[in-house]
Amino acid sequence: MHSVNVSVLALLVGRKLNLDKDQLELLGSGSILHDVGKTLVSQEILNKPGKLSEGEFLEMKAHAQRGYEILRKRGSDEQVARIALMHHEKLNGRGYPLGLKAEKVPVLARIVTIVDIYDALTADRVYKKAMHPSQAFGIIETEAGEVLDPALFRIFKSVLGTYPVSSQVLLANGSIARVIAQS
Repeated sequence: MHSVNVSVLALLVGRKLNLDKDQLELLGSGSILHDVGKTLVSQEILNKPGKLSEGEFLEMKAHAQRGYEILRKRGSDEQVARIALMHHEKLNGRGYPLGLKAEKVPVLARIVTIVDIYDALTADRVYKKAMHPSQAFGIIETEAGEVLDPALFRIFKSVLGTYPVSSQVLLANGSIARVIAQS
């Protein structure tokens, strides 16, 4: 479900940005296929409940380059393949696999980066429990600017709202409420 979630959320951001139909198609395809390279990562590494060794982490990081290669070999559009390749790049150049700085990372890949992180933080994984969406927003917000595109993060946050539908919130009077709709 991770890739489906990432694709849906990325497309919401793309629509808010008023991307044209062709750009939305590229974003939708690239976002749903962003982790295709993980099909070549061993199940033992993907499902390891503890911290990865240095070698295992290198294997995991290789999924971005492998995804790009898979997609290009199968005739995917270059922009779609570049989303898979660059969805772990950071604005400060400390991402992987290419270590590209802000201006070199296409906007579609930057969108997927933010949404990918959000979905990873808010989903149960074998190695961690899901985080509340507001906590995830807080973590991502600390990364916006140096690591993640702050303008795209603001758009993403506006699309979901600070407290997404179905979130539980603690009100000032001590009551607990569930968000049922966004304004």
